[in-house]
Amino acid sequence: MPTLNPRYQVTDTGQVRRLLDEAALAWPELAGDRKALLLRLAETGARHLPPARADLEAELRAHGGDWVAIRGSRLLIADPQAEVVVGWLRDHGERADSVFRVPAGEGEIPAEHGVA
Repeated sequence: MPTLNPRYQVTDTGQVRRLLDEAALAWPELAGDRKALLLRLAETGARHLPPARADLEAELRAHGGDWVAIRGSRLLIADPQAEVVVGWLRDHGERADSVFRVPAGEGEIPAEHGVA
């Protein structure tokens, strides 16, 4: 099909074959569809890429008063209830580097933390 988008050719040999074989063991429901396995690997890898630090800071500002779970510099989930955040992590098999409540405003940050 004609397209202006770039195309990528990946041959199912060597390291690609090994990665797809491992993915088939991890996701047996996709074992018969190598293309689906490749896409799942790409999606899984993309979830572990850290965004730019400025992006995380902007995201956190938008969640003032919420509980958040962070891994690396990536916001995994935000919710007003800590129990929802912890439940989401458990239900999705995710681990966070930290879970904390984002201050709702500067008035909530104690002076000893250097914010006037």
